[in-house]
Amino acid sequence: MFYGILRAFSLFAFFLVLGGCSDDPGTVTPMTDESTPQLCADGVDNDSDGLIDCNDLGCEPLSVCASRSTGTVDIAGCSANTFRANTQVPQTDVIWAIDSSRSMSEELSEIETKFNQLATDLIQAQIDVRWTVITAAGTLQPPTVFAANPDAFQVLGRAVGPEQALQVLLSAYGEYSPRLRPGAALHFVAVSNNDSSLAASAFESQMQALSNRVFRAHAIASPPGSMYCPFGNCENGQFDGCSGPFGNAVRNGNEYWALAASTGGEQLSICLDDWTSLFSRLSAAVANQPATSCDFRVPAVGETFNAQKTNFIIRTADGNTQTVPFVDNATACTAAGWYFSTDETTTSSVITTCPATCDLIRSNPNAQIDVAIGCDRVLQ
Repeated sequence: MFYGILRAFSLFAFFLVLGGCSDDPGTVTPMTDESTPQLCADGVDNDSDGLIDCNDLGCEPLSVCASRSTGTVDIAGCSANTFRANTQVPQTDVIWAIDSSRSMSEELSEIETKFNQLATDLIQAQIDVRWTVITAAGTLQPPTVFAANPDAFQVLGRAVGPEQALQVLLSAYGEYSPRLRPGAALHFVAVSNNDSSLAASAFESQMQALSNRVFRAHAIASPPGSMYCPFGNCENGQFDGCSGPFGNAVRNGNEYWALAASTGGEQLSICLDDWTSLFSRLSAAVANQPATSCDFRVPAVGETFNAQKTNFIIRTADGNTQTVPFVDNATACTAAGWYFSTDETTTSSVITTCPATCDLIRSNPNAQIDVAIGCDRVLQ
């Protein structure tokens, strides 16, 4: 995104200033943080990062820069003022399928204990996370960190058999798909001490057909090739599955691990002694956003804001300007488009782009995203 390029340039310029030479090697030019209303309107590059006043990232959130126009655009013969669209925090949707068979009781208890820390880590990483957990009703309690935002956590109470985690993710898609956000990174987590009766390749192709999007799948299961000796005695042979603090796995999770490898997800052993490290790896993988956010906040333009006279503009690096048509809601996203995903009557409204528009934004990371105010909406 455009802000990412600005941020990278700012950091580069900052270190260039620190490492550069001056005529007097014994003096150092003092650096002033450009982040106050006075410094953001004085026409001076106070922090020597190459960006002056409202072009500086430290100034953008201030009211003195909130209504700064980025120019004008012609929309069907009407001239509209354009304002920089503010990218929402990165979004991540995580769908869990947790084996609820009796042999998983201790693992389920450990998962519930670690859930809250995982959610806290993601929120502290400024990730807008939304979870759906599929497992037997009454098995898990929502993480307390979601108490202030109950919509961020959903439990679909249905039994998940010892070999059924992948099948359940497919069969329950219609129940959790309305919660999936177009611009969010999508992750699946399968947890089982058994293997999947559905092949990894079959799940991947079927889920791609259902969701029409890229996703990553993570496995918490027994590593392929693991063996254990019953009661610690190998005289009677070894059995398929790892052995850990919660007992022996029923079988190795070959298909779960294959799916994780194919989609770039984490392969995590269900037999680890320390589940803190397991969830730390999972947190890092989920927080590593592969997707640019496709949600934008309407800039603070005060009384000039009129939802009916608002348009969404993409200016690509090659100079092309595209006015994206408005659609009523997510179900109307049959092609390129955008809609208000929150109340459109306020200047805190959130614009969400349709998948086709989101793909265009992601394929043009240097594009400038603007909101144009003053001309009738361009409709699909």
